Amino acid sequence: TEEALEILQYPNVSLCDVVIIMKFHPKHEKICEIGLGVLWNLAYEALNNIDREIIANQGGIECILSAMSFFPHSVTMQEYGCGALQNLALSTTNKRAISNAGGISKIIRSMKLHHADCDLQDSACVALQNLSMDNEMNKKIIADEDGIS
Repeated sequence: TEEALEILQYPNVSLCDVVIIMKFHPKHEKICEIGLGVLWNLAYEALNNIDREIIANQGGIECILSAMSFFPHSVTMQEYGCGALQNLALSTTNKRAISNAGGISKIIRSMKLHHADCDLQDSACVALQNLSMDNEMNKKIIADEDGIS
């Protein structure tokens, strides 16, 4: 576990290392928190949708949603998860993948659990905005999940 934490804090940690470590330690709060932060940065720094889709195809979305599920009461974890999803959702392919994996429900649940946290609300709103942009199905899911109030 200490070695995994060290690897996650390397300046140039690889996407594969992050995903493998998070999948191997899905219930370790510190590993998941750091891993989500790295995934958020990787998704933010992605130069184009192909790079964002690589993150998704390597298991990034699965790791994000898993960590958000295991740690619903961690504001930091929820904010980092929503932040990563907001950047990954710039890709049309990823919008479908996030939605199909239940990501919209997890984002809305985060917003309801942590309604007083402005940073989380901001990340979650941008994630929902990106997920709904040019996607009628996701707009419907957001409405059906009471994501509009």
